[in-house]
Amino acid sequence: MTSSKPVQRRLHPSVQQLESRCLLAAFGTPWPNPRSLTVSFPDDGIDVAGASNDLHAELNAVATSDQWQELLLRAFQTWSIHADINVGLQSDANLDLGVMGLAHDDPRMGDFRVAARPQTGVIANALPYQQVAGTFAGDLVLNSDETFRYDDWSGGTAAPTSGDEKDLFSVFLHETGNSLGLPDNLQTHTVMFANYSGLSGVLSQDDISEIQALYGQRSDPYESVSNDTVSSATLIPAPVGFDPSVDVISVRGSIAAASDVDVFEHPIVAGESELQIRLQTNGISLLESDVEVLDQNGLVIASAVSQDVFQNSLTLDLSDLSQTTAIHIRLQSKSDSYYEVGDYVLQLDYRPTGARAALGDWPEFDFDYAALWDDDRLIDGESGVDDTVATAEVWDRVQSALDHDPYVANKAIASAGDVDHLSITAPSVIDGALRVQVSPLGTSPASMRVQVLDDTGQTVGAVGRLHANGTWVLEVAEPVASQEYIIAVSVDPSSTVDVGNYLAEARFLETDVQMVDFVSGTLSGSNADYHSWAAGDEKLYRFELSVSGTAPNATGGVKMIIYDAQTLQPKFELAALAGDTRAGFVMLPQGDYVVRTGKFGGGTIDLDFQTRLSGISDDQDPNDPYDYDYNYEYYYDYSGSNYYYYYDPYGYYYGGY
Repeated sequence: MTSSKPVQRRLHPSVQQLESRCLLAAFGTPWPNPRSLTVSFPDDGIDVAGASNDLHAELNAVATSDQWQELLLRAFQTWSIHADINVGLQSDANLDLGVMGLAHDDPRMGDFRVAARPQTGVIANALPYQQVAGTFAGDLVLNSDETFRYDDWSGGTAAPTSGDEKDLFSVFLHETGNSLGLPDNLQTHTVMFANYSGLSGVLSQDDISEIQALYGQRSDPYESVSNDTVSSATLIPAPVGFDPSVDVISVRGSIAAASDVDVFEHPIVAGESELQIRLQTNGISLLESDVEVLDQNGLVIASAVSQDVFQNSLTLDLSDLSQTTAIHIRLQSKSDSYYEVGDYVLQLDYRPTGARAALGDWPEFDFDYAALWDDDRLIDGESGVDDTVATAEVWDRVQSALDHDPYVANKAIASAGDVDHLSITAPSVIDGALRVQVSPLGTSPASMRVQVLDDTGQTVGAVGRLHANGTWVLEVAEPVASQEYIIAVSVDPSSTVDVGNYLAEARFLETDVQMVDFVSGTLSGSNADYHSWAAGDEKLYRFELSVSGTAPNATGGVKMIIYDAQTLQPKFELAALAGDTRAGFVMLPQGDYVVRTGKFGGGTIDLDFQTRLSGISDDQDPNDPYDYDYNYEYYYDYSGSNYYYYYDPYGYYYGGY
């Protein structure tokens, strides 16, 4: 691999000022499937928008790890008590923030990831759910240059802070509200008040109304009739054809309020004398529970209480059931626990101990990162069922009511010849591309092969790009309205691993109303355009660059570089070939910048380009009310030379200007 010789040129640009614009993060959009949200804590050292995560080093200096992590979980639970959402604790694969993956339900990490890095003029940045954010959606990034003070808020109050200290729970409660989609406001009595004003660890009625407007009041979708007593218990019979040696009975439930009690009745399967009862809340909700098992005479024969919010799942082993005809399982929240509401899965397992060890204790709901990363455990053993277009599996959306909701799947290739065919249907009105993303999972993942086909099995001309982590991203630029498309996933014939798990997402993109026009124009020859830009707050930005040619068969591309206006150091680079659109993320501090756009390759053919910009995070300002209007009064002119080497995950581009 070689590159062309650097070209030395003296640049005397004419710098244009960009127009003022408002860049608010996309608040007011609820998360898909809000009863199944998760949070995780990645390790220090991973990349956070160009800096190293130092969350643990920052907060371990003021409290133990369990103390400050519990404070963050309590912040989410404070919102969950009042709204139809669940946030469960998830393990984290320690991948960089913003890694290619699913914006929601990515099994390698929580929907909400908590990190820290140095920032300027803000206490923290948080990202609501939004399509353009990718796996950045939901993430909460503290400013590690701030000084935080830990208080456990026992009794609902905390001691006043002093000096520059910021109360950690007050910051967490505000930022988790942002991550759930709530905007800031100018009401000083609310948790969501725009600027930090000291202790704010109790939701106001206005805060509660806002979260309920987005998600609705907390409810129990699994309980149509009250089952608070033994006489009104919900019956859990053994299903027809139930084999106690291999099958597990599972039901979902919810504790919707501190006073709620769920009682279930289960007739003991004939001939069985041992039963394991499991209550899974880990990864589902933060509920701390108290469970009792009663025999047919009303005597308590087993009980268990959640140890803490980090170990909130329970297991009860029953034996000597030969004289027991039926049991009642009484479930309620742990006494005096803050984690008094949440969903759960109740499992009744008659399998022998050896079978449970071989197949896993949580056969239906344990596919978090740790399970998926184990190469010996496949999500499904299906092979040969959907191997053709004619037998393609109809792929369900996250929320089937909305045409533009994503299709999401966690699946497995179970044999070398296995091919998964997944069928999706385009909406009746389309205003964007079809994007398909497939990521292999495992410590030794298989190399995947992905195709987008029409309903006859013919390829539809999707443009495919392979990322360094093995993720394929394919785009169909102009999908046909109401057309059926088939996503075919298999293991690449050249792969040394021929089976494995993968996660996939397909989405018909919508025009992002939060993105605004940034820089656009026509580039001819070796000319470059320069613009000055002043960013008003430090935040995470998303830039999008689209390039087209003014002549047929235009080649080459356009590269945008953003420089710090004072130091001339490049802060961000983005390039796209003619006919292509590329996007990238960068966290930029408040300050002045010079934006350079120039051609590479393509000879004398003119190239039209357009860039768009979205501020996708929302910062908590320590002093002043938020102002997202950007000031463009700075003018900068410099001369020098630049040579660039641009690496793209899918190819290498070289050039000089």
